[in-house]
Amino acid sequence: MFLLIYSFVMIKNNIPIEFFVEAIKDENSGHFEEALIAYEKALKGFRKVGSQSILMIKIIEKLRLLKKVKEYKTVSFSKPASPVIKDAA
Repeated sequence: MFLLIYSFVMIKNNIPIEFFVEAIKDENSGHFEEALIAYEKALKGFRKVGSQSILMIKIIEKLRLLKKVKEYKTVSFSKPASPVIKDAA
């Protein structure tokens, strides 16, 4: 009985890890939107379980970084390119 409960808990704990692995793959492929979603799902799963604090910190850092990258892309693509003006000196 104990083994059955333990295996159920371990399977439940691995779901956030699967989201984390999926997010890493998406991030490495350049699919940042999908990576953001997968990291958020993983973080939500780890918060439900209440464990893996080191991994939660890494996920939070990744989320911050990806949000900055997303913000940078939207800002840099929305601004028109300004011409370079050189001094005559």
